[in-house]
Amino acid sequence: MNGYLTPTRFGYVLSLPVSFAQTELLRNQVLQVAQVQIAQGQRLELRHISLHLIRFMTPGVLPRYTNTSLGACSIGLYDGPTVTSPLTYARISAAGTASINAFAKCAVPCGGVYHVFVSNNTYNIDMSVAVSGCLRLYLDSNVDAALQRLGGVYT
Repeated sequence: MNGYLTPTRFGYVLSLPVSFAQTELLRNQVLQVAQVQIAQGQRLELRHISLHLIRFMTPGVLPRYTNTSLGACSIGLYDGPTVTSPLTYARISAAGTASINAFAKCAVPCGGVYHVFVSNNTYNIDMSVAVSGCLRLYLDSNVDAALQRLGGVYT
């Protein structure tokens, strides 16, 4: 696939914004940022997501992690409604920004319901976070093959 999006291909591609305004994420809390259901033959790609840990709202406390591999706060794409085994994730342990790399996109080729969750992975710290990003939904994965047969340029 090349990087061009033609008018023929444009009707089959949806860019879905993932956005979560600054909010308070309480200790050990998980919030759903997005939910996408895709059918067989469709394809979902996580293009980019940034997690902004704005500040810790519990001053002077050392964090006690519920899961050290996920850092103090994490965001991920999950297959199903439980926050276990993300398909891809970004984690952060200090104020700043963590991102899922846009150049190493996560593609989901099979149908199902997929969730984007942001989670506070500490027992004792509240925090202020924001999320921004983009998912791309290809409505019919067979369009690529059809356009290639017709000699069209596709993405």
